[in-house]
Amino acid sequence: EVGISDCSSQLLDKAWLRPLNNRFSPSTLRGAFQTLKAAFKQAHELRYIDENPLSDLSFTMLLPASIKPKKAALAGLPLSEVIKQFQHFIPPDRFLCLLCLGFLTRNTETVMARWRDFDTQIMSWSIPEEHTKTGAALTLPLSSYSLKWLADYKRQQRRYCSSRFLFPVKQGRSSWSSSYAAQRIMKASRGRFTLHDLRKYGSTYLRDSGVDYYLVERLLNHKKTNLDATYIHTTLRAPLMEVIECWHRNISEVIKS
Repeated sequence: EVGISDCSSQLLDKAWLRPLNNRFSPSTLRGAFQTLKAAFKQAHELRYIDENPLSDLSFTMLLPASIKPKKAALAGLPLSEVIKQFQHFIPPDRFLCLLCLGFLTRNTETVMARWRDFDTQIMSWSIPEEHTKTGAALTLPLSSYSLKWLADYKRQQRRYCSSRFLFPVKQGRSSWSSSYAAQRIMKASRGRFTLHDLRKYGSTYLRDSGVDYYLVERLLNHKKTNLDATYIHTTLRAPLMEVIECWHRNISEVIKS
């Protein structure tokens, strides 16, 4: 009913934003707006439309209120309570949570992991660039505790499946998708936390424990400035290994108790 050239800030405010403002959070609405704006931009670049009426429109023009990051669901809990949240999950779900918490990895980086990515000789986990959000490959040190976690989980997996993936679909020919993994954990936790909440909790725990900012950023694999990259790409394996070993020891002690 509305011509493309008539898609203005006034129209979006009246017909879209106001009806949905009480149903969705500002961050959700911002994501929807960014998707809409990207679609208009691509349509204009491909010459499906002569003009892009949203080219100069920003979300803050529609909703000036600042958008605060969503508070982590596990914030403020002791480590023992966090691990208790997923300790009763079935092995694949439990191990996925353990990796995201223990290595601060993202959902996709974790669920697409293959057994060959873990080198137990040099004690490292290699995450290829095509699996990371930043497009930068990441190598994480393995602790003596995580070697045991991997060995135990591999024995469990072999009872029902033989696959090159840590989190395979039924036939073992491919890995879970990130959306499927997210749904599994949401269901298992009854909506109490997500995989990203575990990543957030782990990074906060390490920072509160006094771990160097750049070491935590390296584990998180955040996009780096040139200055950060110069610092981070120096010899960091030893301090990273020390951080991981200590962090995994704390986790293992909680699991044992």
